[in-house]
Amino acid sequence: MPPDTDPASDKSSYSVQEIMDRLKHEGGSGGSRRRRSVQQKVVTKKRRQFGLIFIFLAVFLVLGAIVVFQMLNRARIEGEMFRQAVSQQLGSLLGVEVDCDRLRPDGLYSLSSPNLRLKSSANVLKEGLAKNLAASMTSTSFWRDEWDILTLSMDEASLTFRPLVPQGSSTGRAASVPLAAKDGFRMGLSSAPAVVTIQNLQCANLNLAWPGSGEKTNRIQGLTASGSFTEQTFKVQASGGRWTGGIWPDVPVETISFTYRDGHAEIENARFRTGEKTRIRVSGPIDFTPAGPQGELDVKIDPVPLTDLMSPVWQRRLHGKYSPGTARYTITPGALDEFSGDFTMDGLVLEKMPGLAALSKFFKSQLYEKLEFRQFSAHFKRTNESLIVDKIKAMRHGECILTGAIEIKRDGALSGTLRLALNTIETGLPQFSGEEDGLDLIDFTLSGTETDPQDSLSEKFPAPATPPEAK
Repeated sequence: MPPDTDPASDKSSYSVQEIMDRLKHEGGSGGSRRRRSVQQKVVTKKRRQFGLIFIFLAVFLVLGAIVVFQMLNRARIEGEMFRQAVSQQLGSLLGVEVDCDRLRPDGLYSLSSPNLRLKSSANVLKEGLAKNLAASMTSTSFWRDEWDILTLSMDEASLTFRPLVPQGSSTGRAASVPLAAKDGFRMGLSSAPAVVTIQNLQCANLNLAWPGSGEKTNRIQGLTASGSFTEQTFKVQASGGRWTGGIWPDVPVETISFTYRDGHAEIENARFRTGEKTRIRVSGPIDFTPAGPQGELDVKIDPVPLTDLMSPVWQRRLHGKYSPGTARYTITPGALDEFSGDFTMDGLVLEKMPGLAALSKFFKSQLYEKLEFRQFSAHFKRTNESLIVDKIKAMRHGECILTGAIEIKRDGALSGTLRLALNTIETGLPQFSGEEDGLDLIDFTLSGTETDPQDSLSEKFPAPATPPEAK
């Protein structure tokens, strides 16, 4: 039996056997005493619980700090001081005055602004406006003194250029003052980035305008453009617009790509369509000097029917295949833009002119109603004011030669001085000025308009009088 454990017992001492029996009795009956291994497990569990609580609190504090930082940074970016600092720094980098509307962070690494305006009193760019801008930036842009923009998109951009830089300006180039990039960590987006790069620039509607001759304005409108801006260099590719007000009245723009840096533009490829199938390709440099822009561009035109290049009033008078030679587009400060070059034609046919009808009636031969030339070569020069075709040489071996020059004004006025050499049966006629290589020479002039051309052949070869009818 177990020893007596009654507390009320007056037994004050126990024998060794009783103590051992009592301990055995307590161990066998499931007492509350824990072994050392059980205690270690409990301590480990409590430590894990405290560790998880600590990690949770740390994460909560970090996330809270990030949220607070984002709120403070958002308030700073949307503030007026930040907007003014960004406008000033962008203006310094571009060499123009920049004024952007309120900036707004749309995400963790993105910005937007309703409008951005450009203005300059001495730069080649007079003014500009970009609408609904949205920029997606790299994460490093928010921690370093630079803006690395992955994508910058805008709904519309309109740029207006001036023809001449005001006198007293030392240069017509952009007064860019790039600052040295600063190394090191910073908190938040810089309001004065030392470096700005745009990896992908997108514009849904790009419009360009620059003054032409007189009060006319050249415009290229409705371009869909893309490009980039790195190391102070713009690279732009665009398509789908129309060129109005230039040498040609209205020309669709198929594609145009160019690079611009520090007052120098290099047109790498530009293609325009002047007829249903006619393509004009342009490439070359343009420099913006203190006196104005200047450059000589290389122009290539694929061989096409002459009717694709001429106005409708001439399409029924001239026929043949146009084969271009060298051509160039020249831009000179203070002068009209000039498109000029040499060209040849195969199988030129000239008909339905008043002088030809007079020759045919005078000589009573249908050979002169339509002049056909196997070989034709000439030089042309076209500006906003007129089209001049000179150094004309048209030949039909041994029978007919035409030389001279003509000019067609923008309003349609026609003028020219030509020489015609014919193989005629008649000799010694007063209308002819001489003879060369067995051909009779006659000089005549053109006048009137494109729609109503006149020439002096009609006066020199009047229709023979009709004999009176026999009574």
